[in-house]
Amino acid sequence: MKESYKAYKFRLDPTKIQKSLLNQHIGSCRFVHNYFLAENKKKYEEEKKFIPRFDASGLLTQLKKDESYSWLRLINSQSLQGSLAHLDLSFKRFFKKISSFPVFHRKSYGGSFSILQNIKIKDNKVLIPKFKEGIKFIKSREIEGEIRNATVSKVPSGKYFISISLVF
Repeated sequence: MKESYKAYKFRLDPTKIQKSLLNQHIGSCRFVHNYFLAENKKKYEEEKKFIPRFDASGLLTQLKKDESYSWLRLINSQSLQGSLAHLDLSFKRFFKKISSFPVFHRKSYGGSFSILQNIKIKDNKVLIPKFKEGIKFIKSREIEGEIRNATVSKVPSGKYFISISLVF
């Protein structure tokens, strides 16, 4: 039997402390994207190649060990790895001539980060790594299926949303 996929999007209602942590996650993922885009841009100009995702993953681990980037350790590592995966996909699409060269992410557009596992829904709260007490969300419909991943986003107006992908 073939798997079916479905996605739901809900508005989050975070506390002030949770907003701060969400902003840290979004900012750190944006930093990782922009940092590795700059590194890849240099490599592309020199060799017409880019840094493969798994090499970038090793470089990210080294970056997190550097004391000047120690703040990256406060962020869910899966989310940072997700930024590398998205950037890698962007470069693959560029080299296949499907899309243009990847661009730097700006703070003014809001931003987002992905959660690839360990996502749970309990009552009207979503439980994700680094948010132990869960983030309250406005549950407008019942969620059916097994959760695969989620993306938390912030729109320019300052509102937060979560998109949850399911399989059933």
